[in-house]
Amino acid sequence: MWMVQLPVSTKYEKRIPKTKFYQHLSLSNKVKQQFVDEIDSVIWQHKLSPETLGIAAGEEVQEIEVFEIRLRRRGISNNLLEIMDRQIPYHIVFVLTYDGMAQVVIGYKEKSKRKDATYRVEKYVRSDWCSPDDCMPVLKGLNLDSVYEHLLREYLPEEHPQRDDLGETIALQTEIEKQTALCAALEKKMKKEKQFNKQVRLNRELRVERKKLEGMLSEQTFK
Repeated sequence: MWMVQLPVSTKYEKRIPKTKFYQHLSLSNKVKQQFVDEIDSVIWQHKLSPETLGIAAGEEVQEIEVFEIRLRRRGISNNLLEIMDRQIPYHIVFVLTYDGMAQVVIGYKEKSKRKDATYRVEKYVRSDWCSPDDCMPVLKGLNLDSVYEHLLREYLPEEHPQRDDLGETIALQTEIEKQTALCAALEKKMKKEKQFNKQVRLNRELRVERKKLEGMLSEQTFK
């Protein structure tokens, strides 16, 4: 059994039937089959709260739940994580486990502008697949807002700059990923192009887009 080495006071260890996440939702049979094919079981391993950690709740983060998802194969579809995230009114750390390896996945959640005060996931950040001890999350912070922020920042790519504001940091990460994909697509298209004049045009465009990417990556990380 995989267990995060978090304070004993945070242990919850409750198995959650997969159907709990979608039994009241109108999902296609294809999505329901994804739950069957990709997930073996879900265990609510830890509950991080003012009562279990002895620190204050945050303005946005009242609790952080740690869910272990035991997989039938390595990797999980993002839509399944989003479905589970939407059913829990708290912030979640997913720990995917498969064949003795683990991956931590955390969603950056922002409160919806609708009156129901629900949260929506803007982006997921992930650790590499590694031994459970090597990707174990570390808790740092004076309240749950700062604990959650530290967890998210811990799993952002080390080579990417970060801004002081967490929301701006996530937005920058998204832009870097899009720009990286654009550069890769242009390079691939240029290599396939047989006409010399079009190669030249694509190469010029690629240089411009790479320069934009370099500008994003060279931004100074906040201290």
